[in-house]
Amino acid sequence: MMKQLCLIAVAITIGSYAMAQTDSVSVEDIDELSLEDLMNVTVVSASKKKESLFDAPLSISSVSKEEIRKAGCTSMIDALRLVPGLIVREITPGNYDVHIRGLDNLPYKSTFNYASNTISLVMIDNRPVYNYFNGGTSWETLPVDINDVEKIEVVRGSSASLYGPNAASGVINIITRRPSKDGLYAVSNVQYGNPTSILPNASVGYDFGRLDIVVSGNYQQHDRHEDQYFRWVDGKKHPYDSIVSALPPGAPLVDANGAPNLKERYPQPKLALEKFGYNAFVNYEISDKSMLSFTGGGQSSRAQSVFIDNLATPLSFRESNTYYADTRVKLNKFTSQFSYLGGKQNAMRGNKGYTYDLNTLDAITEYEINIKKLSVKPGVGFRNAVYDDSKYSNVSINQGFINGKHTISNIAGSLRSEYLIKEKLKLLASVRADQYNVSDKLFVSWNAGPSYKINDKHMVRAVYSKAYRGPFFYDTYNSNRVPTSILMVIPPNPFPVPVPASIDINGSKSIAPLNITMMEIGYRAKLTSIIMQKSNCSGSRLKTSHTT
Repeated sequence: MMKQLCLIAVAITIGSYAMAQTDSVSVEDIDELSLEDLMNVTVVSASKKKESLFDAPLSISSVSKEEIRKAGCTSMIDALRLVPGLIVREITPGNYDVHIRGLDNLPYKSTFNYASNTISLVMIDNRPVYNYFNGGTSWETLPVDINDVEKIEVVRGSSASLYGPNAASGVINIITRRPSKDGLYAVSNVQYGNPTSILPNASVGYDFGRLDIVVSGNYQQHDRHEDQYFRWVDGKKHPYDSIVSALPPGAPLVDANGAPNLKERYPQPKLALEKFGYNAFVNYEISDKSMLSFTGGGQSSRAQSVFIDNLATPLSFRESNTYYADTRVKLNKFTSQFSYLGGKQNAMRGNKGYTYDLNTLDAITEYEINIKKLSVKPGVGFRNAVYDDSKYSNVSINQGFINGKHTISNIAGSLRSEYLIKEKLKLLASVRADQYNVSDKLFVSWNAGPSYKINDKHMVRAVYSKAYRGPFFYDTYNSNRVPTSILMVIPPNPFPVPVPASIDINGSKSIAPLNITMMEIGYRAKLTSIIMQKSNCSGSRLKTSHTT
């Protein structure tokens, strides 16, 4: 009992924390690590290089696969609840929205984007995962799941200068698992619960020495907790077949031709989420400092969640079928990554204008230069996103939101530098300039600040940064005319009657991208030995790590 009380005391003193693990320790080793050991685990997301969690220049947390398992997390997104500074909202069973440091609902009072976080960048092995239709991340469209996770690193704060546009409030980097020893590797997990939730997933691989291969698959099904829907028209809950439009009040839900389409919009009223994902991971170690990696896979998903106002009820169905390929090359100090995402998505089933084909290409190349105490890493990046709704909407009457095939692309140059002024004083700075095809302006994101390591147990740091969110199709190319009606009093009739009308929604290439400027001062300390000495709890272990 005394040891448990000591652990609680340490946890309260530290405040918020996240679990972490080194890249090379086993499950048994994790149980023996002290807090000092865990503060020295390797992370890569804070400055795009390997460094200890304690020395990281930004506010970062890392949660490992073993701590995810011990915490009883049932999904990869649920594991993010272990990370301080994250708001993880479960909108419907299995469907989440995640915000960093409470920076949500931006821009303020946005009409068409109630839940999605558009200013944080989610990555899988440094591959950007972002929806360029209206911004943000639809979490059910990620092909990987909890069985694929080695660890999750979360950087809190403006990081666009390191990772490109959309990392305005931070980065969530999901690092996938590799075989932990030579020979056959297999992991499987099956979960079942009420209301009907089924979550099987499995990974099988083989380590040949320098070459390792892993294939994985995952499935999720979650049912809703209730079978009724909230109606905007009267503010009450009703059965599924009573969903009606709020504009005009009480009108049945119809398609673009005026035909009732309630069943098309809500094909499975009890379903909250159904998802299937598959992946293949191939890694070849050319040498100790060089590696070639390839990842490919895809997913098919259907989720009933909150997207935008559909003038009837908060919930709507979105569907996605996508596939991806990702190649990473590291040759000593040269690194390069090329990734592709393609497929079809329907952001709001049964409503014209929300279905589109997508093709996105991302490429980045960097080279590290070391000159005595100065380390410089220049890089170039390219991104090309093509979205096309012409197969699914009548472009001639502006029935879609994109209305044809359009492109958002950007070319970027970046530079990251680290200068060791004195033995314990470092100055870190990074800058990135993005030029978009939809704007004549150059958008510059930057991050700079010193860190001073007082001794092995204490460090202070400061960061001043600015980061931009990139443009997306809804804001840029939108040219949609939505038929509706308004209530008017037409004399001599004293009562209001519905009159046909329309709402025009137009995007603009001149919209300035949202940006965040941040100033942060932090103090970091390893307090374990001090607490243990004063509380007479030496010998206890608290397996946590967190930097602020």
